[in-house]
Amino acid sequence: MELVACQPGRRVFLGMLTDLRDGIIVKYTIGATRGQHRWRSQDPGSYTGHLIQYRKTSLGVALNHLYHELTDETANPPHLPFTPGVGELVHVLQRHSNAVVAVYRHKGINRIVKAAPKPEWGGAISSEIAFLRRLQRPSKPKSIPELVYAHDPPLPALPEFGITPAGQPMHLELFKTPGEFRAS
Repeated sequence: MELVACQPGRRVFLGMLTDLRDGIIVKYTIGATRGQHRWRSQDPGSYTGHLIQYRKTSLGVALNHLYHELTDETANPPHLPFTPGVGELVHVLQRHSNAVVAVYRHKGINRIVKAAPKPEWGGAISSEIAFLRRLQRPSKPKSIPELVYAHDPPLPALPEFGITPAGQPMHLELFKTPGEFRAS
């Protein structure tokens, strides 16, 4: 289960146990299926999964099956739409059909980066970039994030932007009363 956090976006995990003569393949798939809809969570601690253990076969048959499983696109993490120079991926925060949001480390500083995964969603990201640019002024409050870079090429290229600081999730359950929350 710890592989889930290390490989963001991947939904299928494969393993093989072998004694160099025979092999057993184990397949773990994340996501609970309800009818035609697949319910997914980006939180590695709140996923559901399905474990399959295939029967023992000869090593050659097991390797052949493993090869075919690994060539399926669901067995590999989806491509992230970010430009190569954005930095080192820390983790993916959100992955939707209209945007991908991730934390990247660049020169020792974490920043939030958002990009459109497909050209048809580029207009929405470009609008966000324009709005963030209007907010960037010397007298802006500290609560307004700093736009550290914006890549807004003409469509069909995919726009993206980065902001700092990268916030921390709020854990409201740690506060017993509203007064404790306000005092913190």
